[in-house]
Amino acid sequence: RKHSKIKLTSIARDTYVEIMRNGKTRQDKITHAYMYGKAPLAVDTLNRNFELNITDYASINFFGFTPLDDVHLLYPTYFVYNSFPFSSR
Repeated sequence: RKHSKIKLTSIARDTYVEIMRNGKTRQDKITHAYMYGKAPLAVDTLNRNFELNITDYASINFFGFTPLDDVHLLYPTYFVYNSFPFSSR
C-alpha cells in the first residue's frame, strides 16, 4: 500500500547483522556495511536482515539533519547515516 509518509528509524551502529560481501555472508557490525559498499550495500543489508523493502533513500551526515526541517519530500525516503557529504540515489 502506497502512502506519502516518510519513515525514519535508527539502528545502533554496533548491531551485528549478516552482510553479503563478495558472494559470501559474514557476521559484522551494521556500520561496516556502509564502509564496505557505501549506501547500496547498507540498504541491501538492512533489507535482508530486517525483512524490509527499501527502494528509495538519501544518505546524509549529522550536519544534514538540520536542513531537513525546511524540506518537504514527496515520496518515502530512508536515511542511512554516514560521515560523508550529502549524496542521493
